[in-house]
Amino acid sequence: MKDKFYNAIGLARRANKIVYGETLYAKFKTNNVYLVIVAADISEKSLIRLKKKLDFYQIEYILDVDSFALTNAIAKDNIKAIGIVDENFKNLILNIIREGGV
Repeated sequence: MKDKFYNAIGLARRANKIVYGETLYAKFKTNNVYLVIVAADISEKSLIRLKKKLDFYQIEYILDVDSFALTNAIAKDNIKAIGIVDENFKNLILNIIREGGV
């Protein structure tokens, strides 16, 4: 099931429906981020900053995802948090999690 989760993230990346880095924070203000996926090894300071923004803008998030698998799924190095900017991909990923995908 984990493969299904990471495959969905990879599909979202190929469809250009993810954001990361400072672009992620900029998209919060425009309400274009529907789900944020956070790696397990994100720094404490970054996690606190990110959670404040997520709570303020009322965005759903998933914590403690394997960092290595996440970076492989999106084919980028050292990414600790990604945002899903498409509601259909958000629903797909959450359905996979409900089925026991992560």
